[in-house]
Amino acid sequence: MEMDNRLQPSLDSGNGDVPGKTAVRGSLTLRDYDGQVAEAMAPVRALNKMTKAGMPESVRIA
Repeated sequence: MEMDNRLQPSLDSGNGDVPGKTAVRGSLTLRDYDGQVAEAMAPVRALNKMTKAGMPESVRIA
């Protein structure tokens, strides 16, 4: 029996890049500095949230 891969999420982009790396590629499209900063920080925040979600929560003992 073959597995149906159409419904499986895949992190492989097919070109050997690191998953999620495409979120921080590209050029800035806004002209003013504050807009560019916000545009650059949005994918950074998203990657930080994904990283934090994947980290186990630990509690110091002793």
